[in-house]
Amino acid sequence: MSSKDDTVSPRGDSAAGMRKRRPIRSVYPIITSVLLALSLVSCASPQDRRDATPPPSQETVATSSEILGDWGSLGLDVEPVTNTSEILQWSDIAVTGTISGYVEGSYVARTNGVVVKPVIASIENVTVQYGDLPKQSDGVVYVALIAPAGVEAVSRSVPPGTPVALYGWQINAPEGEGDEPGSVEGIPDGQPLYGSAHPAGLVFQLVSHDKPILVWPELGGVAPGLTLDDVLPGHDLKIIEDEATYRDAFD
Repeated sequence: MSSKDDTVSPRGDSAAGMRKRRPIRSVYPIITSVLLALSLVSCASPQDRRDATPPPSQETVATSSEILGDWGSLGLDVEPVTNTSEILQWSDIAVTGTISGYVEGSYVARTNGVVVKPVIASIENVTVQYGDLPKQSDGVVYVALIAPAGVEAVSRSVPPGTPVALYGWQINAPEGEGDEPGSVEGIPDGQPLYGSAHPAGLVFQLVSHDKPILVWPELGGVAPGLTLDDVLPGHDLKIIEDEATYRDAFD
């Protein structure tokens, strides 16, 4: 099992270099969340405020790290987005479905020749929300996860049957017209492998306090009380990072 410091992103870059370093990390994601929340409150009409989803009764909610357990939460520093449509600019597809299982995979990153060994999740019962699956697709969407804890830890944290949404780019896209997709160990030959187009582009619908909660493992955030319907293309994102609480965003 690789340590987190050895982990690379689906593009072959070091995930350690992308991960938030809490003592000196940039504060713009928190500032962005606070400013967005304040603007929503100050600009909303009385009717909007009546229709807005109220905060949960508890003072705090579980963080993504607490929910994901051994898998942990990466919390990558990237350009923030406030609406799912913004992620489409980097995406080949946007899909919803359910996790059917995980395997260990391996492929060579085309950008730098680094061997990447991700956990690969299979998504079945797929509904395409944006773009098209390649014609050679078997209907299952395979996605590479940054998960140094390994298959067992991921499966415990996000078990098969979990609803998932993915805004993805094809990692092994054919290099030229008529070419075959790049080879990937762990999935059927010729199948496309995807990575999340943005850390906000991979979200699981889990349960906390007997209520649905959305969890972004790569971003390190949650949205209690929401479902995958709230992250379809065109929806505003209401992600609360692990450093903040859901109530903070509404106060």
